[in-house]
Amino acid sequence: MIVKNILPYILTKPLEDAETIATKLAEQGFRPCNSQQLESLGWAVPAPQFDGLVYEAHATMAMALKRQQRLLPAAVVNEYLSEEISAFVEREGHKPARAQRQQLKEDLIQKLLPQAFVRTQMFPLLVLPREGLLLVLAAATKTGDLVTSQLRSALGSLPVVLPKTAQPVGPVMTRWLLEPTTIPQDFTLGDEVELKDPEEESIARCRKQDLLGDEVATHIQAGKQVTKLCLIWREQISFVLEADMTIKRIRLLLEDADETPHFETAGELFAHEFAVSCTWLVPFLRDLFKAFGGLESALGASQENAFRKSDGNSQ
Repeated sequence: MIVKNILPYILTKPLEDAETIATKLAEQGFRPCNSQQLESLGWAVPAPQFDGLVYEAHATMAMALKRQQRLLPAAVVNEYLSEEISAFVEREGHKPARAQRQQLKEDLIQKLLPQAFVRTQMFPLLVLPREGLLLVLAAATKTGDLVTSQLRSALGSLPVVLPKTAQPVGPVMTRWLLEPTTIPQDFTLGDEVELKDPEEESIARCRKQDLLGDEVATHIQAGKQVTKLCLIWREQISFVLEADMTIKRIRLLLEDADETPHFETAGELFAHEFAVSCTWLVPFLRDLFKAFGGLESALGASQENAFRKSDGNSQ
């Protein structure tokens, strides 16, 4: 499992153990779309050649929501619908009323569904119980909403909130570009930024250039704030951070394709990638939250109390 995007959520209470979670997920297990079904959604095996619905290793649990959709492009439906309306007019001598037109469309969709292409998507998520974190490995907020909603439905409750840091992410990133000495020591600037004027809604994007140069400074002086910023963590991870703490386009900088070990099965490859991801995820996320003052005080205190570790250390 290679982590490329992260939508982070903060757990305010611990979840149940992996076995209990797997049992509950099984009640909403994935079933393929039948011929008359537009969409099917359910929980699937998160790792190749693995039987359970919760893969647990390295103090991390992995799960996966699976969605299957029958694709009926609107242009195709409208083309067939035009033919159906023409046939109706020829048969009845008048145009169909709105309700009749809607019925024609619904009947047509049911007729076309068995012929439609099927698209299958997997939406993985990770739970880091010791850190009190739930990570949806996707870039789109609506995907995060979908996954957390389905997990809440399966578990009966899901005590998560969006991360809120003590210092607002956008203004802090803006200050980093104006005062580079304030950038935390574990981070360096990449070569990409997006800035937005909160009043005029104008957007400026700069790529593959010096972010400390005059062009970026001019945009900031004109009132724009950073909404996306490419950063590098400990010279190991390149990523783009958005103002809502969404983390996108994660790339391991030290990867060497020539040194990639050979694996006999897809399951072995998954286990290796999962182990590699788990080695950097926790320290990376700890440093990232710390860069913005940690979690907002009330949230941080609540989480620390809920996830206090036996050795007395907490996130």
